[in-house]
Amino acid sequence: MPVRQWDPASKAKVVLEGLQGKPETAICKRHSIKLAEYRLWRKQFLAKIARSLESPRRPSASRVSFLSGLGRDTDKNPEALRVARELIEALPIPVYFKARDGRHLGANKAWEAYFGVANPS
Repeated sequence: MPVRQWDPASKAKVVLEGLQGKPETAICKRHSIKLAEYRLWRKQFLAKIARSLESPRRPSASRVSFLSGLGRDTDKNPEALRVARELIEALPIPVYFKARDGRHLGANKAWEAYFGVANPS
């Protein structure tokens, strides 16, 4: 049987299952991957997400914020926007995001629950 080639978006979807509370062993069995492989993907995923949420006060030319890139070319790649929103929603910590002009663009359910308000977006 040929080995499946995993693209980054597929790996992210698998990691999201775990972040949403599904057991690691069930995820690995369903996708026919090893536990160590899943944990590596999760570690890489969380490291990249953490870097993408760093303060954009002084962005360097080599580092473009993940969230600031969401508004660009979303018409060309709506799947990327959908995956990004799922990633943000799956985070157990409150997250909100604004446009460069200061407009509130959205927040995840954890943010709504923490502050006791509905998302105005």
